[in-house]
Amino acid sequence: MSGKSAREPVIPTLAMHKILIMDDKIQRLEEFINSLKEWKSSYQNEEKRSKIRSQINKIKPWVRQQVLEAKCLHTVTIAPPPAVGGLVMDNIDPFTMIFNAPYGMSLISVIVDMVEQTIGVLNAPPAEKENSQKYPAINISIKKNYAFIAMTINPDIPELEDVLDAIKEGSSRCGIIAERVDEVESNDRITDRILVPCNSYKFG
Repeated sequence: MSGKSAREPVIPTLAMHKILIMDDKIQRLEEFINSLKEWKSSYQNEEKRSKIRSQINKIKPWVRQQVLEAKCLHTVTIAPPPAVGGLVMDNIDPFTMIFNAPYGMSLISVIVDMVEQTIGVLNAPPAEKENSQKYPAINISIKKNYAFIAMTINPDIPELEDVLDAIKEGSSRCGIIAERVDEVESNDRITDRILVPCNSYKFG
């Protein structure tokens, strides 16, 4: 027996599996590009051209789906030469006119560009998620059985004090301590003093 230990088999991880799938996608997309270029350049060989066209048609739906998912699919406008005149076609999906674009045009280069852009997207590392917490975290504690009273404060209207007392008395009967913002001594601004109980009191 040899003293060397046998190599342990490599167990594919999820990350490795994703890389293999991505590499396979890119390879198929590159083969599609090569097929398009070969079809375009083989116009003198009808038999070869027919076989390549068949290969392109078989994989075209899958390629279009990859381009669509990568957000690289865009439509085009096809217009006849000004001297000829004719129908202007808007929002045309180039994949639908690979072999039969009107007015003697070719959309091969347009499709190649989109597929190459898709390969670029697949090769790009995933974007880091933005920190959704753009502002400092604020810890808010809820005071149970406390109520914040929002009402007009005017010492010249004595009836308001009666209203305040009635609210406090009604709250007290329910086991709730009611406070108005000016009843707590503080050097903070009045707006800040209002916001604190709004966020921390259970009732308001």
